[in-house]
Amino acid sequence: MNKLKRAMAVLVAFALVSMLFAGCGSKQDAKSSQSSDQSQSGKPAQKITLKMLKGKAAHEVPLDQMDVFKAYEEKTNIHVQWDSPPAENYLERYNLVMASGDLPDVIMDMPRGDLIKYAQMGAIIPLNDLIEKSSPNLKSWMQKRPEIKKDITGKDGKIFYFPMFDELPLGNNALGLREDWLKKLNLQIPVTPDEWYTVLKAFKEKDPNGNGKADEIPFSGNGINMARSLVSAWGVLDTFYTEPKDGGKVHYGPIEGKYKEALAWIAKLYKEGLIDSEIATNDEKAFQGKMGQNVVGAFRGAFGGHFSAFNSTLPKQIPGFKITGTPPMKGPYGDQVHANLDLSTRSTIAAVITKSNKYQEATTKWIDYFYGQEGALLMNFGIEGKHYTMQNGQPIYTDLVLKNPNGLSSKQVRGSFSITQSTGTYVLLKAQSDQVDDPAVKEIKSKYLEPYIPEAKKFVLPNISFDQKDDEVRRQVMADVQTYVDEMITKFILGTEPLDNWDKYVQKVKGMGIDKAIAVYQKTVDDYKK
Repeated sequence: MNKLKRAMAVLVAFALVSMLFAGCGSKQDAKSSQSSDQSQSGKPAQKITLKMLKGKAAHEVPLDQMDVFKAYEEKTNIHVQWDSPPAENYLERYNLVMASGDLPDVIMDMPRGDLIKYAQMGAIIPLNDLIEKSSPNLKSWMQKRPEIKKDITGKDGKIFYFPMFDELPLGNNALGLREDWLKKLNLQIPVTPDEWYTVLKAFKEKDPNGNGKADEIPFSGNGINMARSLVSAWGVLDTFYTEPKDGGKVHYGPIEGKYKEALAWIAKLYKEGLIDSEIATNDEKAFQGKMGQNVVGAFRGAFGGHFSAFNSTLPKQIPGFKITGTPPMKGPYGDQVHANLDLSTRSTIAAVITKSNKYQEATTKWIDYFYGQEGALLMNFGIEGKHYTMQNGQPIYTDLVLKNPNGLSSKQVRGSFSITQSTGTYVLLKAQSDQVDDPAVKEIKSKYLEPYIPEAKKFVLPNISFDQKDDEVRRQVMADVQTYVDEMITKFILGTEPLDNWDKYVQKVKGMGIDKAIAVYQKTVDDYKK
């Protein structure tokens, strides 16, 4: 999209916001407003305290210190008492909370696999009536984009969670390369596995960081899944997926023959030192540390958390540093699949309301505000005059965000006032990403992601909901299967288990009942399509 079209799109998207701001100068104006944010026009007579559980990302300040929530508390007279452990410890804290029975009022980022279990137990409540009565903004989105309602509604017609979604759905987690290394070695952006092999081998052997040491790590990432993700080039995903060449039938990737072919290639890269020897134990901190040491040549990562963050901070310490994107890898069968898509809503369970909540309607209104135009503007852009200004009807970040005087990245500054880079009940506005995306990210989205979405939709499953009996079968099977598969795939990649044992591995997975789980997914996908 050219600059004029982008400007017009943003202008239209926020025209109503400007009208809303212009009309909020008096109580009479507020009463006469027919905006979708009208549900927030009043405050509780007494201050309400809501307890919420949510993980805190490394780049975020404590949630009770965020400007967005401070401002919103003044507006609503609702105080949020946050239980916000570090993201890496969130599951541990979450499991302790659920086991204790002393539940908070709201849980953000409940594991998707737990939703039906706790709904059946009555630990979380259905939201249909609350959304109908007290969530006009979410209702408006569901009317404009029916797939949102389809995603969050179970087969029994009940809704148990609030979603997180993008104004314009795209995806994330693209492949990235050191552009400066490519230029230094006179290499082109790779597309096929053979081309990738050539580039990674050159990164290892030709000293692109110029320190005279053989210390380069051609491909790294924040965990073994980043290596496993490369299987998509063979037209197979590292999970359940639909096979377009097989009439859209559901398959489980880690037992497919094409997965084995991909795994052989990945294991070869690892054996030859082209994949980080510590990738199986890398966490986010370790991975980012290696990027900062000027030794990593390629990775798969998030647009904001990796591409933009690296390009905005690392050139200060590594002269010439620059990350560029690549198209999805094109494998031997002609497939180019970008597997990480936001088809309508994010796959995360953004928020649930628990049975302990005594203020369910007020909580619903609190959440719904951030789906509306005023709330979305607050969540995405922060405080007007401090974090952004309105210019020609558009919110524009200030230099505090984009050119921080203290040397903070845009990611860090935004993490000081909002949660839009982690899980939450909000809509991520395109106008935000248009301003914070660096040129590499913009290129990925326009050249390497958007053109491949139609093909990717043929493979990637929608955000389906299972009925009670089917979910019990699926959970029971996958509890053992997932553990065993993760263990064996890691061993195959690291070379501690020979691929000659692949057939034995597949037979064991089948013996664990994987066909039952596939049948559950097939039935549920068929029902979703109907």
